[in-house]
Amino acid sequence: MHKIDLSGQWLFREHGKENWEKATVPGYAQMDRVTLGELPNPFYRTNERYFIDIELKEWDYKKEFVVEKDKIPFTRINLVLEGIDTFAEVYLNDILLGKTQNMFI
Repeated sequence: MHKIDLSGQWLFREHGKENWEKATVPGYAQMDRVTLGELPNPFYRTNERYFIDIELKEWDYKKEFVVEKDKIPFTRINLVLEGIDTFAEVYLNDILLGKTQNMFI
């Protein structure tokens, strides 16, 4: 079986905004904003208070990748998402592949 690892550098933005920023997957919006210097270390003193509003926002993540036809001998491709957020929509080339409603089941 041929695998393509999609972890690493992605782009993210607050849903509805125009500007995309660098992100790391696996990861999450809070730490991506810390890495960008937009938020302080959440594990220091009372810095956690700066992160409350992030939980109420929606975030978009995207990554461009190429699947070469000669590397995939079958017409079926499995997209495995490990640890996707509780509520999410997954698109591939602007086509909705599915939705999640619970990260744990």
